[in-house]
Parts: sequence; structure tokens; C-alpha cells
Amino acid sequence: MPQQKSHYRVNYCCVPAPDLMSDPTSFDHILGYHGEISIDPKQGSILRLTVEADLTPSDPILMADIMVEYGPVEIGGSACILS
Repeated sequence: MPQQKSHYRVNYCCVPAPDLMSDPTSFDHILGYHGEISIDPKQGSILRLTVEADLTPSDPILMADIMVEYGPVEIGGSACILS
């Protein structure tokens, strides 16, 4: 997803100030991202979602990624896929 269309906000506190004499600041930006969706081909259930922020070498953090895994759970006698 390009940054211009993204809603993926990365907020990280606290980043050292560039001059190292000032108070630390926070990194708060909406970034582009890419990721994957893993699907069980037999049932069509989503098993895993990943989102990886498109950071640049000049950004003060190295990565801002999310992964959610889903699995079967029984609720009231019925099998459901939950995170």
C-alpha cells in the first residue's frame, strides 16, 4: 500500500534528538506498507496476517511490523477461527 493511500500509523517513543542535547522526540508517521495473508486452501479461513512498514534508511527505527495468527477454537460446541 503506498503511503499516499495508507492508514498505517507508526508511533514510537522515544527517539533521541538529532543534536543529542535536546529532549527525545517521538516518531509518529503514516507509512506505506506491504504484507501477506495466509489462507487455509481447504476451508478458505485466514490463518495469518502480516503488515510490514515501508521504512527508509534515514528513519530512526529499523522496523514496525505486525503479525496476527488465527487458530481453531471451540465455542458452544461449534468450531471457530479466532486470533
